[in-house]
Amino acid sequence: MEPSNARNHAVSALTGAAGLTSAAAGGLLRFIDPGAGSISSGLLAAGVILLVWWTAINREPVGRFMRSRATRFNLVAAGFALVFLAGVVLLNAVAVKMERGFDWTREQVFSPSPQTIGVLAGAQQPIRAIAFYSASPRDREPAQRQQEKQLYSRVNDIFRALAFASDKFTYEIVDPREDPARALREKVDFATSPNPARIILRMGDREERVGQATDQAIANAIVRLTRNAPKTVIFTTGQGEKSIEDARDPNSLFTFAEILRSLGYKIETRALLAGDIPGGDVTLVIAAPRNPFTEAGIKKIGDFMETGGRALFLLENLGFKDSRLYRTGIEKYLEENWRVILRDDLIMDKSSNTGVLMGGMQMFPFAAGRTWSTHPIVKDLTNTQSQFIWARSVWEGTYGLPGVRSQWLVKTGPQAWGETQLGIIPSFTQGEDTEGPVSLAVAGGRNTPGETAGKRSDQTRFVVFGDASFLQNSHINSFNHRDFILASMAWLTEQDDLIRIESRMRAQSYFAPSQVQWNIYRYLAMVVLPGLMILCGAAIRWSRKRAQ
Repeated sequence: MEPSNARNHAVSALTGAAGLTSAAAGGLLRFIDPGAGSISSGLLAAGVILLVWWTAINREPVGRFMRSRATRFNLVAAGFALVFLAGVVLLNAVAVKMERGFDWTREQVFSPSPQTIGVLAGAQQPIRAIAFYSASPRDREPAQRQQEKQLYSRVNDIFRALAFASDKFTYEIVDPREDPARALREKVDFATSPNPARIILRMGDREERVGQATDQAIANAIVRLTRNAPKTVIFTTGQGEKSIEDARDPNSLFTFAEILRSLGYKIETRALLAGDIPGGDVTLVIAAPRNPFTEAGIKKIGDFMETGGRALFLLENLGFKDSRLYRTGIEKYLEENWRVILRDDLIMDKSSNTGVLMGGMQMFPFAAGRTWSTHPIVKDLTNTQSQFIWARSVWEGTYGLPGVRSQWLVKTGPQAWGETQLGIIPSFTQGEDTEGPVSLAVAGGRNTPGETAGKRSDQTRFVVFGDASFLQNSHINSFNHRDFILASMAWLTEQDDLIRIESRMRAQSYFAPSQVQWNIYRYLAMVVLPGLMILCGAAIRWSRKRAQ
């Protein structure tokens, strides 16, 4: 190459490299520091000028390059890449604009439940939420800063989902460090209280404050906010019923009562023989009485039910007394008046795989509820399981007061039976024991006659379980017990929109391939797919060389 041509070639290459570098530096500087506008613009302009000059100097080689087959192929590939990139950008823009995520979990654990949405839809006025959380707390320790960010993100996700689901819900998240005066006006005291209720829900002149940043706590607050008056639930006392006062006693119903309070129920305790049951829409809970009811006590229950009362009966077998099953007197009343039969048996269920030794005998007193009816209480529990302890069988009767309807709710599998001979090693005896599947709960009611004196409601409703232990502190959060009892209470009090309001738990999902499957996947990933890519590349290269 002549010296002049070599010099021109070097200048041309230097010009192109300088133009490309200047343009790239200008674009990168604009991206990193938007404030350096004049410098980045100058670099971009210089780069464009140098690239145009380089193109003018190299018109002929640039023309040959642009007309070549490889260039056309590369331009087509680049075009497809740009179209794909534009589609991704467009989808992201739409997603940001819509502020809507997609919940692919089977139980829809990251979405508001249909019941919560139904409560919002039925609200008489719009609901406004204000939360005090910081998205970028800088004045805390790293661990506290991370926790605060997580709380902000969680509350924001919950509120955004509720707002998307219903136009009656609007929200605002305020940074208390940026606007401390707002927090002071709303009486959210960060200075003296380490854990203030930082979420406020308002509907008209009513207000609910929430201290936990969970979907369940917020949904419960929405329920309380939209209810005109709390429903009264009375736990009876005086006959040895389970207590609702002791949080530390694993056998008490304290947690059950607290859950009802969180949903807006008004909880009371009352001895039936100490006074009359208050008027109005009241629900009785008779939880595992240990002493037989007197005739006066049974009459009070009867008068209450016949005037449109609601009752939850938890009539478990509390043990053995002279080798006989325990009875309270309520069993006879329910059979004669409400078509409910509680048999003198103790359910044994070998399919539960939970056996215990008692007096040298192997017993299986954990009855697994597996088969569900079509009743509204259990319509959403089809794929779940309950486990009852020391339960007796509960069945639909064939007679009772005119107009009474009753329906079983859940049954065991065929391996269970109701044992009636308690002094021997438990085993099913045809003709004496209750053959499985065994019914574990019954619900029913009847319309209250219009002329009834002291009428409480238009319909009497009852739910009868042959067990109470599944609701005690040590078991209520196991299996589906929480959902089951809250659905029962919602149906009893005619609050169908509260059935299954509790947050759903994500089921474990896993994939465990066999060794053969694992080998197939490994060879696909390590041999077949890379081999196909190599073959495709070789085929393209061969076809291009042949075309030349």
